[in-house]
Amino acid sequence: MVGTHDYLYIAQGRHCIGVEGDTGRRSLQFEAVRPEGSPKVDWGYLATVSNTLIGSSVKSGSRYLGDDGQWFEEFHPEDVSRVTSMRLFGLNRHTGEQSWIYEGGSDH
Repeated sequence: MVGTHDYLYIAQGRHCIGVEGDTGRRSLQFEAVRPEGSPKVDWGYLATVSNTLIGSSVKSGSRYLGDDGQWFEEFHPEDVSRVTSMRLFGLNRHTGEQSWIYEGGSDH
């Protein structure tokens, strides 16, 4: 999750949901960037800078679950690569329009 003065953004599976701070209404929904033909992805990293929503794409089902349900215990290379982002991208946080993308993550 990340908050701004007007929205709370929540990464959930392949989507990032924007919840209006004033009303609690879910009024925005953006998908994690996935180039055509690439495997299914979930939303990984989430942050905002000004009007840009910064996110990353991770392999579907590979998110780090946290302290009570994680599988990420022994730091083997095959485990670490499961939670490494495939790409980093920027979207306009109000419209979802993609402004930039960095390819070259774990799948390259």
